[in-house]
Amino acid sequence: MLGTVTATRYTDQTCPPQAGLPALHMYWDIRGLYTEARSWQDRALTLTDVPDITRQRLLSAQACTADTQGDYMAAQAASDKAASLAMALTGETEVL
Repeated sequence: MLGTVTATRYTDQTCPPQAGLPALHMYWDIRGLYTEARSWQDRALTLTDVPDITRQRLLSAQACTADTQGDYMAAQAASDKAASLAMALTGETEVL
């Protein structure tokens, strides 16, 4: 956990607030640190609402984490937001 906290604090100081967190999703998943993952994901999502690819990836990671924990309503909500944002970023108007 100390490594995650250090990495996240470094990210907070040197990058846009949520930039490093999508990459940490795999770290948390492999180690089963789902509660920690959701805490940091929630924190990052509240720092900014800029609709960019980093936010889309973070929402996707949050959906996967919530699904793994059995929180299917939160997983669907995050997944829907990620899909909508991805379509907006690419100019798509409907899901194929």
